[in-house]
Amino acid sequence: TTTSRRRSAAPATAIAIVVLVLSFAVPASAGGGPGDAGSSGDAGTTGSLVVAQPVGALPGIDVSHHQGLIDWSQVAGSGQRFAFAKATEGSTCVDPNYAFNKSEAEMSGVLFGAYHFARPDAATNDAIVEADHFVDVAQLEPGNLIPVLDIERTGGLSQAQVTQWILDWLNRVTERVG
Repeated sequence: TTTSRRRSAAPATAIAIVVLVLSFAVPASAGGGPGDAGSSGDAGTTGSLVVAQPVGALPGIDVSHHQGLIDWSQVAGSGQRFAFAKATEGSTCVDPNYAFNKSEAEMSGVLFGAYHFARPDAATNDAIVEADHFVDVAQLEPGNLIPVLDIERTGGLSQAQVTQWILDWLNRVTERVG
């Protein structure tokens, strides 16, 4: 029915909005480079041109093991209001700094969210397997930010297949996290 479609699409829409907001986040450092899986590279810059942040944007960062160990009290002291940390990649990889980043960010008063770096492929239930891996590792709790999917590669899937993969991932995470 139309009503059930609207209800099931709402969480996916909320997560998609967070993906767009994350695109305005400032990287924690210049660690990693453009194209490094799960790194923010030089987000917010184009060559030597710095892209202006939208009026009213909240300052935040996205981090992964590419930035090394982060001094979260320094992050909080610099005015950063939120952080998204890479939790997982694909169906088996866990970011080695995730648990540290989650606990230290929360202890420093920085609003915290987790993201998954997708590795879509045509394997049966791949999106569900990746979503379950993410939820199991991320251990998100009430008060954490909405989970984010970082998808930069198609894994050889068509546009329609990637779209379905994304929807399957979002729906599974929504089902498990709420």
